[in-house]
Amino acid sequence: MADWTLILWRRDGPEDFNALAAEGYRLLSLFREGEGGPAFETVRDRTQAKPFPWTEAAFADAMRKGRTNQGNALLGDLGYSAAFFSEGECPVGYQLHTGDRKGMDSFVVRIPEARQRGLFAPERMGETLRRSAEIFRPFWGCVDAGLPPEDGYLGEDGRPALCWLNYWPEPMARRVGKLRIRLACAGTEMQFQDGVLQTGPLPPTEEIQKKLARRLGLDPAGI
Repeated sequence: MADWTLILWRRDGPEDFNALAAEGYRLLSLFREGEGGPAFETVRDRTQAKPFPWTEAAFADAMRKGRTNQGNALLGDLGYSAAFFSEGECPVGYQLHTGDRKGMDSFVVRIPEARQRGLFAPERMGETLRRSAEIFRPFWGCVDAGLPPEDGYLGEDGRPALCWLNYWPEPMARRVGKLRIRLACAGTEMQFQDGVLQTGPLPPTEEIQKKLARRLGLDPAGI
């Protein structure tokens, strides 16, 4: 198995800083339920990193320091960013960008192959994606088990590329076509439940991914 990336994108999240900080703390705290959770704030020299005091107040302070526009009013409100990593030789990396009123909010978790257990075990990744989305409320999300697609995860028509795991809430599911999704799942390992389309228990081979993408009228990601 290769490294995996969990990605969530949204627009128009909470406007109030305290609401953003509380939401971000809940989101990152989800991953502290087992090993591989955020433990250190990201710094240039990882050897100088100190254990992060995981409290809501400390998290809010870290977010406040990560204000993207650094007080430049000409840039507008570009939100806040915070980044953390886990313990271990192959750390899990977490990046949160939130409160962006001009662009897009994002949450990204980079999961090395050596850490794909616990919350990141193959059989639990669908649940982990779903629980993350319930807090962050994105318009799209995925767990990608390959390289990002050359043309991006979303086409010009707003339709998504097909990844191993796909978070498609109601508007995105309608864009793909709910009947098309139901028909595409028939007779395959692919399942669509609670907004998560999972192509199979493990990331598919290139051949299978292309075949499933054709059934959905989509491009396969990472190929």
